Amino acid sequence: MVIGTLQLKEYQTKIIFYNSIERFNAALEQASRVATIRKEKIDIEYFSESHLMYLEGEKGYYRKIKFDDKMKINQIVDYSISSSGMSKPKRIIFSDGKHRKVENVQMAWGKRIDED
Repeated sequence: MVIGTLQLKEYQTKIIFYNSIERFNAALEQASRVATIRKEKIDIEYFSESHLMYLEGEKGYYRKIKFDDKMKINQIVDYSISSSGMSKPKRIIFSDGKHRKVENVQMAWGKRIDED
């Protein structure tokens, strides 16, 4: 019974981790689409102390996302999406103490460009 409980907790932790990555990617795609349509540059900041990510546009776009308290997202410094929906390639590191994933992120016209 104890083994089953531990496996369930590990499964729940993994789901939270990967859902957080999906929320992050969906927020970037939405911001890229908004930037393209509105012709609005959008700045992205993540604050590890509060686990909050802010997406703020120069013409009023605003979105705040709260991530799980164990989630860490590294390398979100000086990151933005241009008014044409483009962003420079960025290496993002996600971790929660048990899991770690590195992704290369680049946006173009509302979609993520995958290098794989």
